[in-house]
Amino acid sequence: MEPPSTWNLLTASLAICDLTKPHSAWAFLVVQGLVSDSGVERETFFGIIQQALAQSPTVGLSAPAFVANSLTHAGIATAAGRDPDPNGERALDRMAAIASWGPGALCNERLEELRSQQASFLKWRNKTEQVARKPWWKFGGK
Repeated sequence: MEPPSTWNLLTASLAICDLTKPHSAWAFLVVQGLVSDSGVERETFFGIIQQALAQSPTVGLSAPAFVANSLTHAGIATAAGRDPDPNGERALDRMAAIASWGPGALCNERLEELRSQQASFLKWRNKTEQVARKPWWKFGGK
């Protein structure tokens, strides 16, 4: 599996989706403008999802990265999906924003989980940024 720090927005968006619910995943990609939306492209996406879920998860790319690469090679992914999104921070923010639109909104049933993930990510990021800012002479010593 590739490190999440290398993800682009398309891969990160797929990583936070439940790929066993391809219609919801497709809707999340479409609403962000990360894919072209037509019947043929949608059907291609569903086929790619089936192929990704059938693969062994321990070898090669993660399922989200496999799907993102396949969408790119099929000409379905837009340029917006290539924007860097290390660790999926932007994708998570976007999904939480959409979920907060209310009942019936995409992933609304996961809103509390998404907010918890956001809080955990922010806590982790702030902690790693503090370590990164520590002067080099203060590492490891007393």
